[in-house]
Amino acid sequence: MTTPESFNTEPQHTPSAPSGGLEGKRSVRVGTMVWGAILVAIAVITVAVAAGTAVDLELAFIIGLVGAGITLIAGSIAAGRRRVQRQ
Repeated sequence: MTTPESFNTEPQHTPSAPSGGLEGKRSVRVGTMVWGAILVAIAVITVAVAAGTAVDLELAFIIGLVGAGITLIAGSIAAGRRRVQRQ
């Protein structure tokens, strides 16, 4: 009786890392940085509101979206340039 591939417990062969010296280097994903910045901004606004500061939430939301969008676009352009330089 044969077993399906998903239940196969034999170790799978994985290709070795390229010899370009990138074995241990991994960059932080842009999306992770953007979500982290959004969470920090929400925390800062929450603390400011709790401290009694008047915050225009609509304006803060718009500024946050614009900043996140610009960061995502800039990050994808930078990642594309790095990818082209490696090839």
